[in-house]
Amino acid sequence: MNRKWKKILTGIVASALMVAGLTGCGGNDNNVSQENTPSVEETVSGENTEITDEIKEVADESLKTLRIGVPGADGQGNFEGATLAVKNGYFEEELAKVGYQPEYVYFMGAGPEINEAFAAGELDVAIVGDVPVFTAKSNGIDIKIIGLADAKVQYGILVGNGADINEPKDIEGKSIVVPIGTITQYYWENYAEKNAIDTDQVELLNSVTEAASLLQTGDAAAWASAKYALEAMEERGLGTVLETGADTSDIYTTYVMEATTAVLTEEPEIGVALNKALIRSYEAAIADPDAFFSAIASENMSENAWKKAYSFDETLSFLSPEIKDETIDYYNTLNTWLVENGLIQEAVDIDELVDTSYYEKAISE
Repeated sequence: MNRKWKKILTGIVASALMVAGLTGCGGNDNNVSQENTPSVEETVSGENTEITDEIKEVADESLKTLRIGVPGADGQGNFEGATLAVKNGYFEEELAKVGYQPEYVYFMGAGPEINEAFAAGELDVAIVGDVPVFTAKSNGIDIKIIGLADAKVQYGILVGNGADINEPKDIEGKSIVVPIGTITQYYWENYAEKNAIDTDQVELLNSVTEAASLLQTGDAAAWASAKYALEAMEERGLGTVLETGADTSDIYTTYVMEATTAVLTEEPEIGVALNKALIRSYEAAIADPDAFFSAIASENMSENAWKKAYSFDETLSFLSPEIKDETIDYYNTLNTWLVENGLIQEAVDIDELVDTSYYEKAISE
C-alpha cells in the first residue's frame, strides 16, 4: 500500500492508547518528553502509587516487592480492567496471598520507557499495549503475555469541525493525523482497506501532540486515535467521531499483562495471582457496569466517553483476561504487519510469547 506522508514532528510519536496532553499518560508506543517522568526510586517511595489507605495499612514489610510498570503519571493509567483492579486493591490482595506486594512504576514515555526498564532489570511486570511487547520480545527481552486488561481496544476517526467528511471515502483528497510506526497506523491501514479508501489520495500527518491544533486550524481534516480519547475530544467540541454504520469493531488492539520469564520461574503463582485480580475486576465490572465506567473515568476522560467508546459490547466481554483464539489470530496478523513495516526485524514466536496456563489455573481455583 502506497502512502503519502508529511512529517510534522522530528520523532515518532503515537496515540495508540492515549492522547498526549489529554490525560497526562503516553500511549503504548509513545516517544515523548521524559522530563517529568517519575523515576523508579520516586515511584517506589509511594509518591505515584495509587493505593487506598486500607491497603497501605495491611502492607507487610515481609512481603517481597513486585515492580509493575504502567504507562502514565501520578497514579493515572487508563487500562480498563487493570485500572479497576488497581483501584479496588485486587492486585494487592491476590499478590499478598503468594508473598508479594506491588509497587506501581509510572512511565510518561510509556512503551519505550517500559522496555528500557525491563532491559535494565528494573521491572518484573507491566500493563501495556501489545506493540511494545512485540518490540521488546524481538529485541531479546525475555517476557511473556500472561493475561489481558482489554481484549478489544477500539480506535476511530475524529472529523474536524467544518471538514467535509460524512463517510470514510470522503477522507480521500484530505489530510488525516496518523502517527507512523504505531498501532494507530495499523488501525488506519485496516480501516482504509475495509472502506476502500484510496490511500494515494490521502495525506497522512505524522503527529499526535499537535493533532488538536492541526484540526482547529484546518491543516488536518481528521485524526485517527483510540476511540475513548476521540470521544473525549468530541465532548470538548474539537470535532465529531465518524460513525457511518460500518462495523469496525474487528479492527482493534489489546492491552496486556506481561511478566518476565525470570519472575514467573522464581514464583509461578505470581502469574496466577495477577490473573485472579483481573478476573475479579472483570466480574465486578459485569456485575455493575456503571460502577466500572465511573471507576475508570477521570477529569480528562469522562464516564460518558468511556461508555460511548465501548458501546459495541455491552456485555463487557473484552474485559476478560482470557487470551482466546481470536486474540492469537490478531497477534499473528500484527506480527506479520510489524515485520513488513520494519518495526521488528524478525517475527516473534507467538507460542513462546503467549502463556495461557496462568489464567487457566486461576480460573480453575
